[in-house]
Amino acid sequence: MDVDAEPENAQKIPKPHDVLWLHDGNVVLATDSYLFKVHNSVLSMQSSVFKDMFELPTIDGAQASTSGAGMAPELYEGLPLVKLVGDKGEDVAHLLRAIYERQYYRIDNDETPLEVIIALLLLSTKYDFKHIRRDVIAHISKYYPMSLDQYDEFENVGVIFGEEACKSHFKLLKALHAADVDALLPSVFLACIEYDSETIYERANSLGMEVFRNLVKGRFDLMQDMNDVITRLPGPFLEQAGVYDCRQEGEIRIHGLHNRIDVPNLRDTEGSLVVSHCFGGLCGVCKMRLMNLVNEGRQDIWDLVPTYFGFTVGWDGLQVKLKTILSTESGV
Repeated sequence: MDVDAEPENAQKIPKPHDVLWLHDGNVVLATDSYLFKVHNSVLSMQSSVFKDMFELPTIDGAQASTSGAGMAPELYEGLPLVKLVGDKGEDVAHLLRAIYERQYYRIDNDETPLEVIIALLLLSTKYDFKHIRRDVIAHISKYYPMSLDQYDEFENVGVIFGEEACKSHFKLLKALHAADVDALLPSVFLACIEYDSETIYERANSLGMEVFRNLVKGRFDLMQDMNDVITRLPGPFLEQAGVYDCRQEGEIRIHGLHNRIDVPNLRDTEGSLVVSHCFGGLCGVCKMRLMNLVNEGRQDIWDLVPTYFGFTVGWDGLQVKLKTILSTESGV
């Protein structure tokens, strides 16, 4: 038996952080694994939560209330100790380094690790660091188009913030939901439903029941409406496009249309793609008319995307919300 081995249930004692133990700091923040000696003035200037926290009256005379009542602060090496309950040491380290180190987080650095992005999003929301929250949301938004034209033009990337795109989409969905960033959620939901059912179910536990339910329901509703557009192609859409009155081409050939059924990816149902791959024997004018009818159907579906995932605000309202976040110096 190894007598030096720590018991499994031994409480981990937090230790001073190597970088964020500042010699002239005047307050100590405590997490599960690290202690941080920082400056209450620096935190108070940027965070209303920390400002209110540090203004609480104490009975040591340093911060007395008008009534004379107060609370005795817990101390560490003679400095006030603030316990950040529920926050992981590594996450708090990311937040504090973003505050103290100008180059630690930059909105133009797409190689920023996903764990840093999520930590900054969640903690800047929790502690009201408005400028950090604003920058992180702007950074994330680059990967999630909010109009159909942007969606069609957006180049799918294999890696987002240093992780496989699939993993990043689902982790960001969970984090954005927790941080109440409604403006981006429909776009992230849309990115997640493009994966197969097995992949979605594998990640169900990490999402939480409410998010998972909205994801599955939205995926089903979108596919049903897109199926309706595709199944109307051989009959009503051909007639509406005036194809049967056209004598410029020979016999109409329809092939592979079944491959466009139950497709949750709207890019795979773009009009020119569907018509060129699935229809033969059409003249150029008829192709264009049919393509436009498909794209009109896609636009109608795009307009409904937020409602598929449980939102009552449409794309216009969501874009206003996002613009408000990104344009105000004071943040959200």
